[in-house]
Amino acid sequence: MLFVHWAIEAQCCDRTYHSVQNPLSSTLLSKNLKIKIYRTKILPVVLYGCETWSLTLREERRLRVFENMVLRRIFGPKRHEVTGEWRKLYNEELYTSPIMVSNLINKVNTSNLWR
Repeated sequence: MLFVHWAIEAQCCDRTYHSVQNPLSSTLLSKNLKIKIYRTKILPVVLYGCETWSLTLREERRLRVFENMVLRRIFGPKRHEVTGEWRKLYNEELYTSPIMVSNLINKVNTSNLWR
């Protein structure tokens, strides 16, 4: 039953992410506005019902991968200082950005404090 719930949840998350994928990739929108889109459009769908979740390590990893994918889309690639080549941001760079939103796993865990 839990697997069915996660399959449905993943499908909703994918649909939500793909519906805002173009604005998140746009160079016309500021990073602050993209983060607001993430907080208002994507996070509520991802976190729906999280008060009842008991996350396994696999599920935590899946959430982290999803969040990293969205954040990489928001922050875009970075140019290497020495070689000048474009590269993806490392995970540490995603979470140390000054305008970074809080970690998704921490949000789920803090909503489960009553357990």
